[in-house]
Amino acid sequence: MLSIRHVLVCFFLLLTQVSGGIILPIIKSLLAAEAPDAIKTHDPSNQCLSINRGKLLCCTAALSGGFPTVQALSAVVGYPLPADTLNGFLCDPSGTTACPGTQLALCCQVPQVAGIWGLWCQSAL
Repeated sequence: MLSIRHVLVCFFLLLTQVSGGIILPIIKSLLAAEAPDAIKTHDPSNQCLSINRGKLLCCTAALSGGFPTVQALSAVVGYPLPADTLNGFLCDPSGTTACPGTQLALCCQVPQVAGIWGLWCQSAL
């Protein structure tokens, strides 16, 4: 039986094919605009203290804030997300930088938005 995670991954992959977007499989640390203090995590992970003081997440994919689907979702929820940010998709909290399988270890200043997004992220490696 398919889980909601599998359905979301399939939906996400379909959107990337339709819109011509690019999934960023390997991301180095990017210096993007900081997340507003009011929405930043107040419980940073030890692994992320020297990176961006974010929360460590294992994400299925990483997308640029300029990706059309990300911009559309950002507009729908009224959330001002700069185009030069890196954002994790289908993310789970992690206690270590060793994420399972092909998941990406990301330090996200705004973790777990709607339970699946991590915003204002940088690579944890």
